Amino acid sequence: MMESRGFPFISVARRFPDRPAVRLGERTVRYRELDELSGALAARIAPGRTVAVTGRDRLDHLVGLLAALRAGATYLPLDREAPEERNRWIREDAGATLALTDGELTGELTGDPTGEPAGEPAGESAADLPDEPPATAGYLIYTSGTTGRPKGVH
Repeated sequence: MMESRGFPFISVARRFPDRPAVRLGERTVRYRELDELSGALAARIAPGRTVAVTGRDRLDHLVGLLAALRAGATYLPLDREAPEERNRWIREDAGATLALTDGELTGELTGDPTGEPAGEPAGESAADLPDEPPATAGYLIYTSGTTGRPKGVH
C-alpha cells in the first residue's frame, strides 16, 4: 500500500480502520466509516469546486471537509445560526457551486435541480479516487466582518 504523504487521513484510515477516529457525544465514528462516508461524497464532487457545508450534525462538517479535500475541492464552512443573508452573501462571494446541508449534497447553487456537480466528478465511486488528492486551497473561512464586509481567507 502506497503511503499518502499529502493526505495522511487516507493512510491512517486504511491502516487502522477499526480504531476510533472521532467521538461526537455518545457516538464513536471509526476510521472505516469516516473513510467510506467521505469517499462516497468525494466521488460526487468535481475538483476545483467550492462546497458550502452547513448542518445540524457535526459529523456532516467533518465528512464535508474530508470529502472536499479528497476531491480536490474547497471546503467552505457556514454557521447554521448566522442570518441567511450573511450565508447567502458568503456563498456567492466564495463562488460556492455545491452545498452540503444536513448530509445532502445538492447543486442548487448552480441552478442544477439534479444535484449533480458542474464539471467532472472526482470519480465514479470512492474506489476511483486517487490516494493523493489534487492540491487546492482546501479550506476557505470568512472573517466576522466587524470592520466591514466579511473577507474570505484561504
